[in-house]
Amino acid sequence: MKKSTIPSRSYTLLVIFLAVSICSCKSGSKQADSPADTSKKSVDTSPKVTAVESSDLASLLPSNTGTYDPTKFFTPKAFMKNVAGKPCPSQGEGAEDAGADNPFVPKYDPILNEYKNRDLPPNTYTKVDLAKLISTIPPAITYKEAVLESDWDASVKQTMEKYQSQGIEVDGYFIYAKPEKKESCNCGDTKHTDYHTWISSKPLSMNAPDNPQEDKSFAIVAEFSPFMLGADHKSEHPHWNDKVVNEIATKHLKVRVKGWLTWDKQHEAQLHPTAQNPYAIRATLWEIHPIHEVQVQMENGNWVELDEYQ
Repeated sequence: MKKSTIPSRSYTLLVIFLAVSICSCKSGSKQADSPADTSKKSVDTSPKVTAVESSDLASLLPSNTGTYDPTKFFTPKAFMKNVAGKPCPSQGEGAEDAGADNPFVPKYDPILNEYKNRDLPPNTYTKVDLAKLISTIPPAITYKEAVLESDWDASVKQTMEKYQSQGIEVDGYFIYAKPEKKESCNCGDTKHTDYHTWISSKPLSMNAPDNPQEDKSFAIVAEFSPFMLGADHKSEHPHWNDKVVNEIATKHLKVRVKGWLTWDKQHEAQLHPTAQNPYAIRATLWEIHPIHEVQVQMENGNWVELDEYQ
């Protein structure tokens, strides 16, 4: 009996048809699953953040076109007064205060104060790794406390304006916080002062945040401004203070901090060890100043606003 056979051409076409059919089925199945996967994703309602990867901070930041005016992000507060009893202006006024952390009296710098007093937030935040922020070294002249920002040459001003006109976001750990003394950015007010916080890529190593042996030489400074705290120094943000921040530090909870990038040339001395501190007490003169938003990651993994932290 003669065996039936499939012509070679027909056989080839059959194989191709079956292969295409199988691929189509798999593709259709994957597309059908997509809506379910998308619906499970949480919606991020936080301000827009640009994720970046680079070794140079300048390349992380969006280009700033035109002249930047920090005073456009400032609103006078009736409770922040100068010595004459009038609202403290964006450039502040008066002398700074010396102390163990700053053994000389810094020179009053009105432009620096205008950057420090931006109580209105930036439109967007750029997510920056702490190590990349610390490793970014501006021009040498910017380290000289005695040279006012108004006296920087045009190229330096342009470089620093690009940096300081940006909002940034960093993830890390609080390792210490303390209330600051009177400062010219706050018109010398002794009641309404900044809170200094330190943020590190690793959690607190000592039991007490104020332990002088705690190494802050790898941390950046971020500050809560009194312009944003309310007349009683707490009504606007009841948890934006040293007590709550130091509690978070001792619990080793991760934080996400957003605010204006500012170069504080008044603290160059803090980049070096002193008789009072065996370590430098900051890694850089870059600061987040002022802070505009803080989230805390709780033990269950959820993120909450600092004012909702319990």
